[in-house]
Amino acid sequence: MLDNVHKPVIQGVPVLFLSPEKQMSTNTRVYEVNKHKLLAEVLADMHYSFQKVVALVESLPEEVLCEQHRFDWLTGQPLWKYSLDETSVEHYQEHLVMLMTGVDHYRAE
Repeated sequence: MLDNVHKPVIQGVPVLFLSPEKQMSTNTRVYEVNKHKLLAEVLADMHYSFQKVVALVESLPEEVLCEQHRFDWLTGQPLWKYSLDETSVEHYQEHLVMLMTGVDHYRAE
């Protein structure tokens, strides 16, 4: 997802917006590709992706982060708010629940 955001944000071109259905499809695909990994590997990948988000946000000029209505796909929300929501505890808890559900499913097999 970050690869779809960084270049467009810097260049000021539209970011590819994923519908909720496409997000679910992407999450399912990512799960299928990674379900064989050990839990420690998955957690390390999550940590790495979080660090990439932080690095991306830190690399952006303040006006890109703060200007409301800069990006149509954010419907008036500034990029800093979206970034905060995407890196929130709740967002990662949602993914951890999915991860743990997968672990429980694996244990049941």
